[in-house]
Amino acid sequence: MKKIINIISLMMLLSLILSLSPLQVLAQSEIACESDVVVQADDWLSKIAEKVYGDVTAYQAIADATNAKAAADNSYAMIDNVNVIEPGWKLCIPATGEVEAMLQQSAAAQAASSDQELVVAIAQDIGALDIRKEGSAASFSLLRHIYEPLVWFDDGMQLYPLLAESWEQVDDTTMRFKLRQGVTFHNGNPFNAEAVKYSLDKVLDPNFPAWMNFALVDLVKEAKVIDDYTVDIVTVAPTPSLLWRLTLLDMVDPQYAETPEMDTRPNGTGPYKFVEFTPSRQFVMERNDDYWGDKSNFKRVTARIIPEAGTRLAALLAGEVQMINAVSPEMLAQINDSDTATVTTAPTARLVYVSMRNDRPPLDNPKVRQALNYAIDKQTIVDTILQDIAVVAKSPLPPSLRSARSDLAYPYDPEKAKQLLTEAGYAGEEIIFALGAGRYPNDDQVGQAIAAYMQDVGINVKFEQGEWATFNTENRKGKESPFDAFFQGWSADALDPVLMLTFLFKSENTESRTSYANPAVDELISKAALTNDPAQLDSLLNETQGIVWDDAPFIFMYIPKEVLGISSNLKGFSARPDEFFFFNDAYFAQ
Repeated sequence: MKKIINIISLMMLLSLILSLSPLQVLAQSEIACESDVVVQADDWLSKIAEKVYGDVTAYQAIADATNAKAAADNSYAMIDNVNVIEPGWKLCIPATGEVEAMLQQSAAAQAASSDQELVVAIAQDIGALDIRKEGSAASFSLLRHIYEPLVWFDDGMQLYPLLAESWEQVDDTTMRFKLRQGVTFHNGNPFNAEAVKYSLDKVLDPNFPAWMNFALVDLVKEAKVIDDYTVDIVTVAPTPSLLWRLTLLDMVDPQYAETPEMDTRPNGTGPYKFVEFTPSRQFVMERNDDYWGDKSNFKRVTARIIPEAGTRLAALLAGEVQMINAVSPEMLAQINDSDTATVTTAPTARLVYVSMRNDRPPLDNPKVRQALNYAIDKQTIVDTILQDIAVVAKSPLPPSLRSARSDLAYPYDPEKAKQLLTEAGYAGEEIIFALGAGRYPNDDQVGQAIAAYMQDVGINVKFEQGEWATFNTENRKGKESPFDAFFQGWSADALDPVLMLTFLFKSENTESRTSYANPAVDELISKAALTNDPAQLDSLLNETQGIVWDDAPFIFMYIPKEVLGISSNLKGFSARPDEFFFFNDAYFAQ
């Protein structure tokens, strides 16, 4: 489906063109399409660039040429985000000579950025410096510049080898990985098969608090060292999603990881080295000039921690920072109307919800939990507080994931909510509902609205609001947490619906948040994790979603979009559907 070119899009394009050098303006104003391409279901820009030019880095040239054409001809797509293109879009494929000129200009700009610093602002503090203990998107994004997994997703969300050079299925339950040789951790220790085995064993250790252990503990049996650069990962049964789940497993130095410094000074194999972290103030890293892969363009990256949305916006518009996250709806117009910044967006695979302590009265009664779902006017919250940066959740899975249902609903029905509360025997018990502000756009306003809707149906709610990192730490105390309900979200990081259901609703993983437990759900998820039959997988996922929806362990709220504000001259960077932000390819346009 073609994008409609509106006034804002034209203003953004004009701002982009004005920021370019005369050579770039000439190249785009006189652009000629050697051919056109219609995007197919499995296409992404870098894939098209490699197919046409034999160079994945030419994707930006295709995007620039297409946007230049779209300004005068709306049969072409307007590409706001190079990571997000849709089937049916018409793209301009410029001549090879023009692409070479654009790539030369890009290379010159990247070289000019090599001694510069990138400064960004994030809304959330960093909870832990050991990447195995911190899973929030902002923290994970920064630490992922320092640590690396065996495999990862490219900009088109397709798997590609990182610390593993290749892999093969040896038998039904064994996958063999050939590791990249000559890679060292930042302290000089070698990366090898022993590091892979240690990294996996530690995550499988039930006594180690790895946030991603839910992704592997039920599926992976062990890692076997074959030689220094070959390792087998053995699963308990044929596991079709193993590679996707391994994207969450970062490699750590076995010797270093057993020292106290692991919690205070990250040490990985990645393109950036850790410099310093001041809680609630900033996180600093510098380029690893000994990196095994392509060197990053910026000498240093500093992430300032600025919870206040207005302060982040002012810093972006003033040029003090070159990217901000957690962009709220009211900030969009100011960014788009500016001469210095623009917006990059992507659909997400995140569910935002209110988790409830299913083991505490009155929330241990499913009728009370169902009542709270009926009590909240989610559509009004999305329309008025979030505007166009979210859609109401209609299932426990985001619509971008396989088998996500769209036929489930808790429509706004306060009378139904009151009826269920009466049937449940609710007698006015206090419910402490907490929110750590700054994690999501306008989350403080959303939380206040939820509390007001609860009160409207007769819930005795005590609403507590504070800083995200502090409140989230309290929430993670599980049975010891003072909160009965907590506003939060979870993304399908590996784009795996089974993995998302596993973390959110399988009983052994829910202790720290809800204590939700349903043996039927546990059994369905376990079966889904091990099936290679697509039809059976769909059936299992559909049934699981229906049971969870009726059990209502959450107040199911909405699916947000990822919205970032960036400086107009920041190139090689866009919002990603997985909500992580990476600056390895970013640079300043000349």
